[in-house]
Amino acid sequence: MKFLFNLALLTALVLLFAGYIKADSESKNGQEPNCDYPMSGVCPRNLNPVCGSDGTTYENECLLCLKKKVKNNLRIIKFGRC
Repeated sequence: MKFLFNLALLTALVLLFAGYIKADSESKNGQEPNCDYPMSGVCPRNLNPVCGSDGTTYENECLLCLKKKVKNNLRIIKFGRC
C-alpha cells in the first residue's frame, strides 16, 4: 500500500514538473493568443492586460488578436503588463 502511495506521489511530481518546464519554455518563446473571438473588430472592454511580443501592453487578449491581423507573428510574452 505504501508503495502505491509513493508511486502515485512520484507520478504526480513528474507530471507537475513536466508542466512547469513546458510553461516556462512557452513564456520565453511567447504563446499563441486565443483568437476565438468574433473578429468583427469589436472586443470586450474588460481589463486583463497581456504583453505582446512587440513590447506593447494590450488591454486584453482580444485587442492583441486584432493587432495580430496586421502583425501576423505577434504572440503573448506574458499575462500582465510589459
